[in-house]
Amino acid sequence: MVITPDTVKEKLKQLNVSKAACSNKIYLRVLKEISDVTAMPLYHYHCKSPNDGTLPSDRKLCHISPIFKKGSKQKANNYAEAFDSVPHRRLLAKLETYGIRG
Repeated sequence: MVITPDTVKEKLKQLNVSKAACSNKIYLRVLKEISDVTAMPLYHYHCKSPNDGTLPSDRKLCHISPIFKKGSKQKANNYAEAFDSVPHRRLLAKLETYGIRG
C-alpha cells in the first residue's frame, strides 16, 4: 500500500464518528472535520519511521488487557495468552514485511 497525503485525508474522511475516541482522547469527529489541515502532518509523522529507521516513542506504547476465559479471576491460568487468537505464522509474516523480526 502506498501512502500519500491524499490517502491519509481519504481515510480521515471515512472515519466513523459514532465510535469512541482514540486512545489519545482525540474524538473521531474532530479528526474527520479537520482532515484537510491534519492530513499532511499525519503523513509526515507516518513516514518518519521507515525513512529514519526509528520508531517515535509514542508509537512504542500499547495498552494490553488480559482476556478472561473462565473460572476464578484470581488465577492467572484462567486468562487467555496474548496470541491465543492470532495465527502465529501469519502474524510473524506480517511483521517481517515491515522489517520486524519476531
